[in-house]
Amino acid sequence: MKSLIVLLFVGVCTMVVAQNNTPLNTNSAEPIRNANEVPVEEELEIRKPVSRSKAEELQKAKKYDRKVKESVQQQAVELGNFKSSFQSSKHAAGLQSTRRTPTDAQQINMNQVVEQYRKQDPNSFEYNYFKYASGNHNTDWYKYLQKAEKFKPNNTDVISLMVAYHSIEGNDQQMKNYLKRLLSSGRLEEELLVYAKHLLDGVSKGGALITHGFDDTYSVLYQQAVKGYRSDVYVISLDFIQSKQLRRTLAEKAYKVPVSMVVDVRFLKEFCEQNKGKKLFLSMTIPKPYLKAIVNDLGISGLAFEYGRESSDLKKNGELWDKWSANGEVNSYTKTKTKKMSSNYLLMLHLLNSGQSGGGYSYSTGKYQKAIDQIMVQSKKGSYK
Repeated sequence: MKSLIVLLFVGVCTMVVAQNNTPLNTNSAEPIRNANEVPVEEELEIRKPVSRSKAEELQKAKKYDRKVKESVQQQAVELGNFKSSFQSSKHAAGLQSTRRTPTDAQQINMNQVVEQYRKQDPNSFEYNYFKYASGNHNTDWYKYLQKAEKFKPNNTDVISLMVAYHSIEGNDQQMKNYLKRLLSSGRLEEELLVYAKHLLDGVSKGGALITHGFDDTYSVLYQQAVKGYRSDVYVISLDFIQSKQLRRTLAEKAYKVPVSMVVDVRFLKEFCEQNKGKKLFLSMTIPKPYLKAIVNDLGISGLAFEYGRESSDLKKNGELWDKWSANGEVNSYTKTKTKKMSSNYLLMLHLLNSGQSGGGYSYSTGKYQKAIDQIMVQSKKGSYK
């Protein structure tokens, strides 16, 4: 019995060992692999070349990317051309000697550029700046100027338009702030302020001064707003008067404004004729074609013309010259622009040098001739216009 139990025990142990050492079934359908081995089928899948359809898709994607890049580059070139086109038209409009309003061709070109920017780059500085600038001081479009300022707050073109906007709207403090920035930027030259002071001196108390471009308008506004000099003079810019808002303001001040929206030689002539009862003075920096149309109604008053005066006030001109020459301001100009502008002093000096007298005022023709010679050298005998 004991022997039988031993045999059974040995048999059971043998079966356990056999179960723990069962050989691999080589006839099994399962693949033979190690723990870290990649299955044969998966390895073949990895090594399988890209199909033709996938290769074509990759090629198409690359071609599309290339086209997109080329399109972006082309768009940049086009926008650059549009920008130059707008600037050329706007600049040309500002240099016209017979009108401040852009010609029809210039305006159409600017509008087309604005439209292209609206389609291709509506959130850019250029679109917003060009949109406002193309409106010729249309204050209803002020939001575009504000957006342009957010992009480039120190852009002097933007600052200049801000001065104009706040001048038109009568926002004196804001205008003053922007004028200071314009001077500190160098866009408005310091020496122009001396000229502007003399220009204002020629205007009678409570009179209106008609200006033309950047140099005379902005320097006069600076003298008034920042320096507090001759704030009694009302400045009417032939540039700003393109604005409907300024025209409404003028009407409120009892000025008559011609119906035409084109500010040109005819417009100025009609404006002066319709407001003959006002004390109108015109800056000598206004182009000659404007002045020739009304020359018979102009008298010399320092660096301005007084409209509706049959003859020049010699006494006033003599006193003005004595004041300026005593301060040495006339010969203080060193910049090319102001040196050229100083030729406008010659009209009053020739008048005084003619030997005429009036109102008990005595003249020394010698000193005027000397001043004429000095200014002719300083201005290189040129005319500012």
